[in-house]
Amino acid sequence: MIACSSPSSGPETTGGGGSGGSTTTETAGGGGATTTTGTGGEGGSCACQSPRDCPASDTECIIRTCVACECGTDFAEKGAPCETANVCDGNGNCADPGAWITMSNIDAPSPRRFHAGVWTGSVMVVWGGRDANGVTNTGGRYNPATDSWTPTSMVDAPAPRESHQALWTGSRMIVWGGYGQSSYELEGGIYDPVADSWTAMSTTSSPPSRTRHTMVWTGTEALVWGGIINGSPQNGGARYNPSANSWTTMSTASAPSPRFSHTSTWTGDRMVVWGGTDTIDWLGDGRYYEPAADSWTVIAQTGAVPNKREGATAVQTGQTYMFGGWDGGNYYDDAYALNTTTSVWSVFSTTDQPSPRAHHIMMLAGQKGLFVWGGCAGQVCGTIHNDGATWHPATNWVPIPESPLLSARRDPVAVYSFEYVIIWGGFDGSSLLGDGARFLALP
Repeated sequence: MIACSSPSSGPETTGGGGSGGSTTTETAGGGGATTTTGTGGEGGSCACQSPRDCPASDTECIIRTCVACECGTDFAEKGAPCETANVCDGNGNCADPGAWITMSNIDAPSPRRFHAGVWTGSVMVVWGGRDANGVTNTGGRYNPATDSWTPTSMVDAPAPRESHQALWTGSRMIVWGGYGQSSYELEGGIYDPVADSWTAMSTTSSPPSRTRHTMVWTGTEALVWGGIINGSPQNGGARYNPSANSWTTMSTASAPSPRFSHTSTWTGDRMVVWGGTDTIDWLGDGRYYEPAADSWTVIAQTGAVPNKREGATAVQTGQTYMFGGWDGGNYYDDAYALNTTTSVWSVFSTTDQPSPRAHHIMMLAGQKGLFVWGGCAGQVCGTIHNDGATWHPATNWVPIPESPLLSARRDPVAVYSFEYVIIWGGFDGSSLLGDGARFLALP
């Protein structure tokens, strides 16, 4: 990788011709130099003696190279300036730092919703959900560096399902819960994307399977809590340890009341559970769960406490940030922060936020801060969005305009790759979707 600069005017080349001669090529670029030696002259085949011999021309984000008599290219570092107010994306493209970029559909999974996905550090893994043929246990791995898809193995994969949860442990994807062909699927799976292999999770002492639950990663365990089973809201859960392949039941003493469609985040030592619904009413309270003590603590109703709601989104970064949701009549566009040290709520922004919505995505996206996009509002959530906004303390809300590269949708999978927000799949109100796009958001 080389630093981006103005297009190269060409390297200096020295070397002898003739049989048995050698050619030394020094290529300057971005403060670095690459020296290669190749064979030329009679009886030899040399495509280039310098990058200037290679076809095409340099750009601010792509530099020609000549290595061992072979033409090639090198990409400028991501974030390097190019054109006017734009940056190189690290893959040879000069892009608006707040712009959408296309995403290949070749070998992508079938169109679907109610699927789950994770970012592994190099690929996005998408798995399960409901496609045109019903629930599925197919999936795919998307590599943004090559803009390519590879199917996930179906050997020993968990049974087909939808509305499950998935998380990344640092080396494996854990999939648990969800509804299958005709029942809740108890057995989960652990996926290794490097080996493209599945391992079954133990069902001994596992909680009953469910949907619309939450699952967070503590660094050593997956915490599963809440959800709904056959119309009955839950207030039980369990901790899964992948190293031991074992489950431990969580205490229900002082636990939140039964609920589903709530939010959960991890502070570093506690899980924060808030909101949701119990089919009778919408809820506006929450608890902290501390795994080390297996205990629950009430979140005080202090400060600017949010109205009761379900379908909000929340992320953790110093504080718990929450946006949107629905209370059975109203969709919300308010934005709250919970100080998890003092348990005091505050409104962190009231200007230029996205329109009211639920079933949207929200995540942390590098320099952009919070990233909110998509979702739905209106009667039976029938108004589908393809806009949003980013929020950072230094900039407040900055709108994400609608783009022809990504149609309106709810329930997509979205991950942050530390370069792009990658969004794929979902439902547009009438059709299942099998496409996506990337939003450049540098770390």
